[in-house]
Amino acid sequence: METGEQSIDISSQPLRQYQCWVVFIVSSEDLQPELVTRLLDMEPDRSTPPGPRQPGEWQMNSRLDSVEDLNMHVQHLLALLMPLRHKLREMRRDAVLEMYCAVRPESGEVALIDIDPRVQLLCGHLGIRLRLELEAPQLYAP
Repeated sequence: METGEQSIDISSQPLRQYQCWVVFIVSSEDLQPELVTRLLDMEPDRSTPPGPRQPGEWQMNSRLDSVEDLNMHVQHLLALLMPLRHKLREMRRDAVLEMYCAVRPESGEVALIDIDPRVQLLCGHLGIRLRLELEAPQLYAP
């Protein structure tokens, strides 16, 4: 780098724009959502008991705006869950814990999404899988 040139940290600048929504979900075939609510001492945003060919689910949504970075959504939920890590470790023996991340690219472009290694590490530490649903961009006009 020449003297007088400034370096630019591109890791914090978005390469493409996208919208995303993130939900923390606890699910199992015999899940009793009210027991999860009691164990975590938190009210879910949505819960459903198990049904025919459908597991029971307890879910908590990120409260951030859909234009926020995916990592920020996950970190927001992890901040609420970290104090409950011992209870989550108990739960993961009988249930699946996941961060469900839905991503929609804007303007028909391909969205490049970096998942912060710290986010991956914390999710792994808690036994939470990251599940990404990427909506295919509309690259060609019909």
